Amino acid sequence: MFAGTAPPDGYHSVNPYIVVEGVERLIRFLGDVFGGIECGKREVSAEGAVEHAEVRIGDSIVMLSEASAAYPARPCVHFTYVQDVDAVFDRAVAAGASPILTPAEQIWGDRVGGFHDPSDNRWWVATRRGSRV
Repeated sequence: MFAGTAPPDGYHSVNPYIVVEGVERLIRFLGDVFGGIECGKREVSAEGAVEHAEVRIGDSIVMLSEASAAYPARPCVHFTYVQDVDAVFDRAVAAGASPILTPAEQIWGDRVGGFHDPSDNRWWVATRRGSRV
């Protein structure tokens, strides 16, 4: 699949990179909701802005940075598999997320819920229940 060097350990072919205003708040939110752990690869500008941070959620790395004039905030949409969609949804709402869809069984076999985080990113969270299609 790779014509050269494969991605570094812990990274996948596609890794989300979220640019938001209030990146510290989003890092805390990812920890509170998904059990995300900052990986310690933080880069901070001379002015104190987080130019790059990484949070591990499950087996994936989410990269983040503070919005700036050169790199404005851009809301993203994520589809994330979790062990307990109901618990994650409840933690998200308790942490300030706006609900989109209360977790419900879907025809393709996942139980799915959705919410907007405090930075206006949309998260669809799912627990696999088995195929019904």
